[in-house]
Amino acid sequence: MWKDSETIIDYLNFDYIIDAVVKLVLDEDLSPSSIGLYGDWGSGKSSLMKMVEQHLISMNDKSILCIRFNGWLFEGYEDAKTALCGTILESIHKKEGLSSQVKGKVRKLWNKVDVQKILGKGIRYGLDYFMTGGVLSLTDFTIS
Repeated sequence: MWKDSETIIDYLNFDYIIDAVVKLVLDEDLSPSSIGLYGDWGSGKSSLMKMVEQHLISMNDKSILCIRFNGWLFEGYEDAKTALCGTILESIHKKEGLSSQVKGKVRKLWNKVDVQKILGKGIRYGLDYFMTGGVLSLTDFTIS
């Protein structure tokens, strides 16, 4: 069995999809918007996202911030939503060149996110994944 990890090498000729996604992301007339990628397991969705990220980063546009988030590490909608909000706010706060006013507003939003919930779930599933490859998380999800 092959290792299931994403790549930045376009083995599947996704270049036309990468270009389309990048154009959608950069089109301010469509902002804010959501882009959905659908496909079977192993069809290249994660690789496509990594290639889009690579393309956007290579543009050296300081107004673009690419954030990675693994929703599989969290139980349920509320946990994933809380963790996603926290990840976005943390990434914005770490971004260089932001004014102290913007950082202050991000900090206020961060305080509204249930930090304990994020840390508890993240540490629990992160350690499990690191130490066992996710076996205990899968067992926990199955039992639940």
